Amino acid sequence: MEPNFDDLLKVLNREEPKKVPLYEHIVDNSIMKAVLQKNPSPLRSETKPLRKQKVYIRYLLDFFSGLGYDYIPLELEMTLPRNNIIIGSYNEPLGIKKRFWVDENRSTIATQEECDEYPWPEPENAVDYKMLKAAAKILPKRMKLVSGVAGGVFEHVLWLVGFVPFSKAMRQQPKFVKNIFNKVGKLIEEVDKIIAEEEIVGSMRMGDDLGYNRGPMLNPKDLKKYVFPWHKRIAEVSHKKGKPFILHSCGNLEKVIDLLIDYVKIDAWHSFQDNILPVIDAKKRFGHRVAILGGVDVDILSREDKGVVRNYSRNILKKCKKNGGYAFGSGNSIPNYIKVENYLEMIDVWKKYAKY
Repeated sequence: MEPNFDDLLKVLNREEPKKVPLYEHIVDNSIMKAVLQKNPSPLRSETKPLRKQKVYIRYLLDFFSGLGYDYIPLELEMTLPRNNIIIGSYNEPLGIKKRFWVDENRSTIATQEECDEYPWPEPENAVDYKMLKAAAKILPKRMKLVSGVAGGVFEHVLWLVGFVPFSKAMRQQPKFVKNIFNKVGKLIEEVDKIIAEEEIVGSMRMGDDLGYNRGPMLNPKDLKKYVFPWHKRIAEVSHKKGKPFILHSCGNLEKVIDLLIDYVKIDAWHSFQDNILPVIDAKKRFGHRVAILGGVDVDILSREDKGVVRNYSRNILKKCKKNGGYAFGSGNSIPNYIKVENYLEMIDVWKKYAKY
């Protein structure tokens, strides 16, 4: 099937397209390498920057268009240096040897003074916008990007402050907490304004993990005070350009989903786990108010065999496709530790049963 972003656009508007489109927030590079059996072409250090971007975009195009996606998910990482990082050593199936984690007990920014002294980038220099220019030159006519800043308002604050120091600051330094949320939120808003201007961007998105299995990580009142006003403003950036806004957020959001739909005005909701809210239930309960994306549980993709994945995925697709407003894919992302054959089995189910 040829890429046609209009199918995904209809879903994001809670309409019924000719086929259920695919949706993923992220596919790990090692999975793409395993599927394509190649890395992006190596480039010399003196290669011009735009050339490097084009090579990578072509690699993404080979993967996503080859499997049947109507878009490329492209997060742009902000240059926010941090020193509260832990490096872990691993021996994972697809060759990953190291992972980088936030040290939740240490801060890069712990006080208002450190916030004032931090080297915050200007919006025009905060991300690599050349990726968007490269995509505009390479993507076929009916294919788009789903893009935005990598990481959300809540996540970036936690990454910079660390969860433990942040929790203390909520009580001891409320003014600092408010100011760093405003600093991060405004920066993301301004960067997303630049991204949303690009015609190649068909929809904006934000990944901002707000919860865990039992509920949100912050009191809903505090989320409404510090985080959701910025989510709302960032969603408005997208809507002013006539583009939908997708929220990817892990965890149990039952206590705040009404705020996200009615106040923030997200157009689509992504990230579902069977032990929290199975996607079939989410579609029944919320599908008339917000588009529902994904839902094939990553635990199933990681641990079960192809037969289980096939039957399980087919049931999700069959039940969630009714009345439109649904795109098919994983419940979270395609990390390097899932079974590649299970991911491809999920895609094969889609190829056979996506049409209405």
